[in-house]
Formats: sequence, structure tokens, C-alpha cells
Amino acid sequence: MIKRIIPLIFLSFTIISFGQTSNFPAGVYLNLEQLKNRTPAYDTNLSISKRTSGDIFMMGGNDYKIKSTIDSINKSYITKKMFAYVKNDSLYLNCLPHKLQNWYALCKNTSGNLVTFKACMSLDKAMNVSILSGGIGSGIAATKRFLYVLNLTNGEIFQLTEKNLLKLLNNKPDLQLLYEKETDRTSEQQLLKYIDQLNLNQ
Repeated sequence: MIKRIIPLIFLSFTIISFGQTSNFPAGVYLNLEQLKNRTPAYDTNLSISKRTSGDIFMMGGNDYKIKSTIDSINKSYITKKMFAYVKNDSLYLNCLPHKLQNWYALCKNTSGNLVTFKACMSLDKAMNVSILSGGIGSGIAATKRFLYVLNLTNGEIFQLTEKNLLKLLNNKPDLQLLYEKETDRTSEQQLLKYIDQLNLNQ
């Protein structure tokens, strides 16, 4: 009986350990390599607040604002120097380095190299909307969110669409075949489902 229990304990420990290493440790990440390797530069307690719809409508930008009470970590450092921040198992990605406007987006998954999140339209598109609408409608456009993927292997960020998902599935013929058989291939739920599968099959 003891001989049977020991392998089960070892297997459980292995599964738990794997789950822990797939997540991002708490702390401040200053670049892509640190995030990819899951090695934060340091850990500190920063304040995270969800921005109001009114603030976003008027000022644009993404959903989460991060602040610090430490003088050495000021607003400019948070908005321009930090790449990402992890607190309470939640990963917040700084969208500014990726030209997706100011502030942070909450990532939907914390496992694998394909990280998904919702953020604003790009700065270029936002500028075009503002010009074409003469400023009218730019506030409404500011509240729209799009689903993106950050590929940690190369730092590429792209909008998660059917076309872009098929590119990712190109090297996974079995998964690609399953996806092509789906009756609904454009819903957010379906797109995220296959990103999760790709993360599991890396």
C-alpha cells in the first residue's frame, strides 16, 4: 500500500510544481526577456485601480492604472520604464511600449508563451479615428477594446483574429484541422480556446 502511495504523492508534487512554474512570479518586469523567463527585476507593492469609463472616454488609454507611494517609483517610471507588473497572480501589461496607448491591460492567461489581453486600438488608428470624426466619436472609440496576443518568444503583438490564429496553427496540423471544422471560428471564446491549446502544445 505504501509503495502505491509514494508514486501518487510524487506525481501530485510534479503536477503542482509544473503549474507553479508556468505562472509569473510577483513583481516588476522591465523588459520582454524578464517576462519570458519569468524573472522579475524586483518585487514591490504597487497600487492598482480600474479606471472609470468616464476617465477613459475623456482621456483615452487602457483599463488599469498603477501607482506607487515610493518616491523612487514615480508616474513616469511606471508609464514608460515598466514592461509589466504581477500582483496577486494577475499580470498587468504596459501597453505604451506596444503603441496601444497609455496604462495597463489585465492579461487573461498566465501560462504558456502566448499571452492574451484586451486593450485599446493602436495610437495610429486612434489618431485616424479622431481626424476622420473631427474629434466626434473619438471618445466612444476610446472605450472599445480589442483582443490581442503577446508572443513571448519574439515579442510580437497582434490582434487575435481568425486569420492570425490560422497563422499560429500552421505548424500544428491536428489543431488546425479541428479549428477549421468549428462552426463558429470568430467568437472570443473560440479564439481563446485554441490559444490555450497552443500553449499546452508548446
